[in-house]
Amino acid sequence: MHGVLKSFQKKVKINPRLDTKSLSILILTIITLNQLVSYKIHLNSGSYFCNKGIAFGLIMPKQLWLIWFLVLLGLIYFLFNNYQKNKGNLFIFLYTGIFFSGIVSNLLDRLIHSCIIDYFSILSLPLFNLPDIEIFSGLLLIIFVFIVNKDK
Repeated sequence: MHGVLKSFQKKVKINPRLDTKSLSILILTIITLNQLVSYKIHLNSGSYFCNKGIAFGLIMPKQLWLIWFLVLLGLIYFLFNNYQKNKGNLFIFLYTGIFFSGIVSNLLDRLIHSCIIDYFSILSLPLFNLPDIEIFSGLLLIIFVFIVNKDK
């Protein structure tokens, strides 16, 4: 798998000049879809939970919000910095777009509804939503690509 990913990565590159514009379009498209799903569930009185905490229904004491915010800013800075260094890498492009669209979608939910609309429930996991999945999977995939490319 590792070798297949590396050979595919060498073949598939995106135009660095279109990078920022294309990434913005990707993020806005995913955010729009996330907000439409959230709106439809909220409008149709679907089964949802108004999460006042953070991802996956976790509640955080008010004193830790500043620390959480600073850690998030540091992570965004790290990702943006590495994204700039890896322009043209299709995987970094896609996974960064997925990650940031999840963050912005949850922030929009919080601004619009004063909470995050969570609507998925699987087994005994806490309720979550599409943006939670995007944040979690986007971050894991970005880390994976950085590990695969660490020798470059």
